[in-house]
Order: sequence, then C-alpha cells, then structure tokens
Amino acid sequence: MATLAALALLLCLSMTSMDGCAAAQYKVGGLDVWGVPPSSKPDVYVRWAKSVPVKLGDALFFLYPPSQDSAVQLTAKAFAACDVSDPLLKLEDGNSIFNLTKPGRAYFSSAAPGRCRKGQKFKLR
Repeated sequence: MATLAALALLLCLSMTSMDGCAAAQYKVGGLDVWGVPPSSKPDVYVRWAKSVPVKLGDALFFLYPPSQDSAVQLTAKAFAACDVSDPLLKLEDGNSIFNLTKPGRAYFSSAAPGRCRKGQKFKLR
C-alpha cells in the first residue's frame, strides 16, 4: 500500500515538472486593460501574441469595462477585414476568459466600433 502511494506521488511530481503539462492563463496584451493600443505602441497586441508561448489548454484573460468594450473571436477573413458583425464568439462580461481548446490559429478583436482598425486585435498561431 505504501509503495502504491509513493508511486502515485512520484508520478504526480514528475508530471508537474514536465514542460507543457500545466495550463497557463495569459492576460491579453499584458496591459492593465484590453483597449485601444497607445499611439506609442500601436502594435502592442501583435507583439504580445508573437511573444506568448500559448498552447492547447491555456486560457486568455480579457479585462475591460463591459459598458465600453468586448472581445470577439473571428474567422481569418473577418479578422483581415475588421468585420466584427458576425463573430464566432462574443465575450462581453468585462472579466472574460477564452479557453484554447482547438489547434490552429485563433483571431480576436474588440467589437467596439472602430477599435479593430485602431489595432485592438491579434491572432495566435
């Protein structure tokens, strides 16, 4: 019985020390809030998305005032055109979490008028 418990503990410890085992949560942009990028850093979300080592099982955290903004997941075509009229998913509670459950690219933008064109968007690979 003690051997079984020791084996279970060893298995648990080895799994937590492996890279990629534990899911992570990333605050989108690494900024205080999800919003229009500052003029001094118009590509802040593009740079952030390229630098974050996201993987399946991780989560994106969007923080914003719900009366002023939201976050949407878009198709590649809608993302390129900044067309937020028919999103795949809309997050609008101001404390939004998106779980990465499918492989491939994911496209996100603000749904507030004009914000996508002002750089409040990013794609993950």
